[in-house]
Amino acid sequence: MSDTATPFSGLSPDLVLDAAESLGLIADGRLLHYSAWIARRWNDPAFPAAFTWFRTRGYWQERILELREQIAAMEEGPFWVL
Repeated sequence: MSDTATPFSGLSPDLVLDAAESLGLIADGRLLHYSAWIARRWNDPAFPAAFTWFRTRGYWQERILELREQIAAMEEGPFWVL
């Protein structure tokens, strides 16, 4: 590998950007999955004690904001490098 090679060398810039945008969606999906897991386990007495922030308005406002940002990013379409 040369000094200028990167893990993305030889890939289309559009493909790299699409993948990067998808990673944001994956991260948000994981966060939603994590929140659903906590919600399903909420009746376990250990969960309310361990996840005190889960039922706060701020936690859910942040999740909603993240989802709105992802929707806006998807509506903008792909980012093109010329």
